[in-house]
Formats: sequence, C-alpha cells, structure tokens
Amino acid sequence: MESPVYREHVLLGQWTSIAIGLLIAVLTPLIILQVFASSREPYLAILYFVLDLFFILIFINFRKLDVTIYPTVITVSFGIITKKIPLEEVLSCEPVKARLDVYTGAGVRIGGDGALAFITRIGGDAVKLHLSSSRPFVFSTNRQNEIIYTIKNLISK
Repeated sequence: MESPVYREHVLLGQWTSIAIGLLIAVLTPLIILQVFASSREPYLAILYFVLDLFFILIFINFRKLDVTIYPTVITVSFGIITKKIPLEEVLSCEPVKARLDVYTGAGVRIGGDGALAFITRIGGDAVKLHLSSSRPFVFSTNRQNEIIYTIKNLISK
C-alpha cells in the first residue's frame, strides 16, 4: 500500500469522555451492589452488567478518530467504523465547525445539512468534503488548515 501523506489521531472530546466515564463509574458499583446485596433481583445485575459493558465498548470504539490521507484515498476510522473515499470523488473541501444544531452530538451522525459526519467534539474544527458520488462527508480534526491544504494539493494534481 502507498505511504500516507498525512496522518492524525483526534481524541474524543473531554466532556463526552467524562460523561461516558461517569456512566461506567455509576454502573460498576451498581452491579456489585446488586450481586452481593440483593439476591431477589438477579436480572438487575445482568442488566447493569450489559449496560456497563455496552458503554465500555462504545468508549473503546469511539475514543479516537483516525484520519489518514494517501495519494489516492482518504481513510477516516472511528474504531471499527471506517470510511474510505477515493480522491477522484472529492470535488472540494471546506473548513466547518461541528455545531450541535447541525450534527446533534458526537459520534457517527447524519447532519441536518445531509452530510455523513464522524464527530469527536461538538463545536470543534472539522473538514467537509463534497463528493461526486454520495452525500458530503464531515470529520473532526485538530489541524483543519493542514488537512485542507493537503487535500486541495492532491485533488488539483
């Protein structure tokens, strides 16, 4: 495979991480309490365990966004969810903000503007790619100008 011309790891936003961490921190003691303190409702312990496991897996999968740009393809991965965009499909790119009123939260979203979005931080910097064969694609970044410069240079060749 080609060597990347750009690579970035964008971590999940601080407040989202704190919220998921608090959910896990609350559910874990509830499991222990339910198992040892009450033998009448074992289903609650199972429910708490499943919820705890769900939030741990969600956090592990969505804790960082990997952006890799190769000379012929852009790859954006949120854990096991990956979007590969051939550069010949990119018509243009522009800087945007990942606004709450458009993307309604962090994660994988369909925005109010019709774009598929991989968002790590509400209000953070993002790049919007206009594509020839599908809906626009938006992804979070910490180096917005550098990504836009790299993509524009590659699509102009």
